Amino acid sequence: MKILYGVQGTGNGHIARARAMSQALASHDVQVDFLFSGREKSKYFSMQQFGDYQTRRGFSFVTENGRVNYMKTAFENSLPNFIREVRELDVSGYDVVVNDFEPVSAWAAKQQKIPTVSISHQNAFLFDVPQKGANWSMIQ
Repeated sequence: MKILYGVQGTGNGHIARARAMSQALASHDVQVDFLFSGREKSKYFSMQQFGDYQTRRGFSFVTENGRVNYMKTAFENSLPNFIREVRELDVSGYDVVVNDFEPVSAWAAKQQKIPTVSISHQNAFLFDVPQKGANWSMIQ
């Protein structure tokens, strides 16, 4: 199985999870290629375990004092560049794209009809959970 693993690289949380997943996947008969977006390649550090990883500009949030600055975020991101990166990323050679809040690989996979597994916390909001008043007695 050949996997493209897309990671949002703006901060270090998603990269830390990718490190753990990389170790776990290494014990299986899979080939994993990594793609990071959100910062310049020169700003990543301690990336040896990811091998010959790819980078893209992608989209990223601009934060100040622990909060997203929406105006700066809008000006720092380039929609035309993002669309170009999505169109240019060929994922046809992969069996699946594993995505950790990384937008370029997710949209490329969607457009090229490659199955995607999303593992970021944000995907929990696609479902009606947690539900107010839910408890163990409701599970049958």
